[in-house]
Amino acid sequence: MKAKKVKDFHKSSSFLLHLTDAHILAAMATELKVDNWKGIREKMVSVNWRISDPGLVFKLRQEKEEERDLVYENAMLLLQQGLVYRRFCQAIRTEDAGWLRHCLKFVTIWLQNDDPKCGKLSNYRAESVHLMSCLLHE
Repeated sequence: MKAKKVKDFHKSSSFLLHLTDAHILAAMATELKVDNWKGIREKMVSVNWRISDPGLVFKLRQEKEEERDLVYENAMLLLQQGLVYRRFCQAIRTEDAGWLRHCLKFVTIWLQNDDPKCGKLSNYRAESVHLMSCLLHE
């Protein structure tokens, strides 16, 4: 890893997808206050899970610093981004251009964050906007 490059993309992708699955199960169990698969299945029938709110992490970050739960915020962020990545991979696999564009819109918006604590991503920002404009033009 001296060159800091991903040596095997497929293994990295697989790891991210497995990590997302594990976080989904753990978050569901915690949110539903159950400790087994049967309990998750029974409660999911009648519960609307909050992860579907794309502005959830933004709302959580607006709370006072001492009231914030950073572990929960980061877990929700990982879940949301992991689920978009999963959908993006499925769109590529099934050649679904509509979902591909939809997922890329999310990624483009995420990359527009200019918070100095998030690092410099100017090349990704510019390229993602360029890619979206080309897709919209096409």
